[in-house]
Amino acid sequence: MKHPNLSDRRLLAAVAIIFVVAALPRLLFVREVIADWKRLEPELRQSDSIAFLDPDSGSYMRLAKRILDANPLGAVSLRRPPGYPFFLALLGAQPERVLWAQALLGAFIAPCVLILAYVITRSVFLGLAAGLLSALSPTGIGVAALIMSDLLLAALFALGLLALLLAARAHGSWLLVVAGAFFGLATLTKPILLFWSPVALLVFWLFCGSGRLRVRPAAIALFFGLQLAPPLTWSAANYVVHGAFSYSDAGALTARTYWGARAEAWIEAGEPPSAGQIRKKVQQAWQRAGSSKLSETEKIRQYREETRNLIREHPSEMARAFFVNADEQTRRGWNLFKRQLPLKPEVAQRLAPLVRLEGKAREYVRWLLVLLILGLPLLWALGTSARSSADLMGVLALTVAWLYFVVASGITFWTGPRILYPVQLAEIVVPLAALRLAISGIRRRRPAPR
Repeated sequence: MKHPNLSDRRLLAAVAIIFVVAALPRLLFVREVIADWKRLEPELRQSDSIAFLDPDSGSYMRLAKRILDANPLGAVSLRRPPGYPFFLALLGAQPERVLWAQALLGAFIAPCVLILAYVITRSVFLGLAAGLLSALSPTGIGVAALIMSDLLLAALFALGLLALLLAARAHGSWLLVVAGAFFGLATLTKPILLFWSPVALLVFWLFCGSGRLRVRPAAIALFFGLQLAPPLTWSAANYVVHGAFSYSDAGALTARTYWGARAEAWIEAGEPPSAGQIRKKVQQAWQRAGSSKLSETEKIRQYREETRNLIREHPSEMARAFFVNADEQTRRGWNLFKRQLPLKPEVAQRLAPLVRLEGKAREYVRWLLVLLILGLPLLWALGTSARSSADLMGVLALTVAWLYFVVASGITFWTGPRILYPVQLAEIVVPLAALRLAISGIRRRRPAPR
């Protein structure tokens, strides 16, 4: 199978163009968000949900300032992994610097998407189309102007996935190690990747396309080691400081206070609960968690036990709540423009149609991704050549990555499109690659002219 030429001048030109196209709207949006923030009344700036602030932003900034104050033990948090606080600390924990840096970092994701699409489809045109969609994504633009870990996670994940694909296609052991390093850093950024390493090996095997892992065993060991060492080390630090050998309590707490709360509201109402009923249960769960006088280890154990009890005693409601959460996360467009531009509601209004279009597109694409798995035998029959089989495996690899995040999103419902932004690249690349595969397969089935 002929490998794509990454030194192709057309590809390099497309990468440069897409980076500029991605950087401009992000930089302009960050400028507007900062301008609105500066014009706000002092009392409005105290809000934790306005302009570039989210309810969780304050905790990240406090940890970053402790790092800058040379207080390493104070920066060890059972709730927040160290990746994003260190990123903030490198930028002086100053919001403006952080937003400008995130705008540029976010712009690098679009070229990664372009190269991913190019390697899988071997088409500069389809790569350019994928990069353009990523560059102009409302979620990609909006998340860059928010002090949250999602943008950094998405950038590291995109780089890791690109290195994984290149390692598979070039049989490069060192690229596999690079992918492991990026995924390890991403795990330090957000605990959603805590169980990613075995899935990543499956994705790598699918990217290989031949059914064999043509890399050195030592590279595979390092690939796993670089992903497992960071959470184990951070868990040990939490044990020393907080007495709990846990990477983060965020997953256990989120499952109990969001997934469990929605299920409890469903149980109490006897039907799909209203937003008000869910909100009431969430508030009760948070109040109970905040008022608990248990140790950190006992709290985590209690969150998990309560969630397990709900699953055991009310499996139907918990299953419904899980699927409703995942459903909502996979069909939303970026819904924070109005909050990010509090003094420019007319801008958010003009962007509303684009947000609805993004949400509708994501809704259709998710069914395509599901149908892709269900219709795998048919697609395989359409593409029987070695090249097409490898491309199909690449498409399936991206679908598996998307499914991992979708499953993880089932335990919460308040994050919106942020939680799935790292795998938006799959939502963009898979439809383009599947279309090319289908067209190629149909052409091969046409009888040759006499």
